[in-house]
Order: sequence, then structure tokens, then C-alpha cells
Amino acid sequence: MNPYDPDDAVELADRLHDVIRQLPPNTHPHTIMTALCAMLARGISLLEPQERERAMTWATETIRVGIEPRN
Repeated sequence: MNPYDPDDAVELADRLHDVIRQLPPNTHPHTIMTALCAMLARGISLLEPQERERAMTWATETIRVGIEPRN
């Protein structure tokens, strides 16, 4: 994967989608969250530097339990 390549970002999202679909139904939520955080970090690393802070802010606000993300 190359930094700043939108095709790589799409490939990463497709891989994540495939992994989530193949998880056994009894997968522990902590395992899923750990994997999602790792994939999110990788995805953010593919962004251009000026977009990373905005993406981290969005991710932090979206991931918080019970808190609606601010637009």
C-alpha cells in the first residue's frame, strides 16, 4: 500500500468488509473493536497529512459510546 493512494483506501475498506462478514457469530466485541481500531489507524495513515487530524477527530467522536458525532 502506498500513502495517499485512494485505490489503497478502497482496497483496505473492502478487506475490512470481508473480514467482518466472515467473523463467527460468537466473536467477542473487544476482539472486533481491536481489529477495527487497527484498520482505522492504517486507513488514517493513508491520508494526506493535512487530512489526518480531521479524520482522527471524526473517528474519536464516532467511536465514543453513546455520543453522537458532531458535524
